[in-house]
Amino acid sequence: MLSCKSLVAHYEDETRKQPLIDHLFQVSEIAMETGSRIGMKNMCSLIGFMHDIGKSSKQFQDYIKKEYNGNVNHSSAGAIMLGVIEDKVTREYNIGHLLKVEGLKERVWQLYKEILQYPILAHHGLYDIIDNNFNYRTGIRLNYSQNYGNGVTSEILGFFDFANKEYERVNGKSLSYLL
Repeated sequence: MLSCKSLVAHYEDETRKQPLIDHLFQVSEIAMETGSRIGMKNMCSLIGFMHDIGKSSKQFQDYIKKEYNGNVNHSSAGAIMLGVIEDKVTREYNIGHLLKVEGLKERVWQLYKEILQYPILAHHGLYDIIDNNFNYRTGIRLNYSQNYGNGVTSEILGFFDFANKEYERVNGKSLSYLL
């Protein structure tokens, strides 16, 4: 397994490469600055940070080094990992109780997560959430690993853990704080 610090997001040119962790921090910062103008600082920061988490897969790293010629879906993993964050936050903060106190249905919490997932899933191009045949396209993308076999892997889970610790080290709070 590659070191988390050696993972590559993209190549600037033939000789310069951008480490994935640096890319995630930079995009998160830009998204946070933009989001702060409209009162969505944390949401945008989280979306920016999660958008390329899937690039930590061995398949993507092989692809970027031109050792694999197939298609690689790297955007679904970040949206799926938002579900991991959401599960943690739901338990830690007893979201069900908070929603009841506010008179909100639990579906509101799910919709909030889906609103955050869409820009991650669509960051290389928009798609209809529901297609002409009434298929729920977001659900299909979130079940990518079941349907196509290369969704969230142990490499991605390991990198996510590393990235979350780095985020906490730099910002004094974990990614779950942003949700």
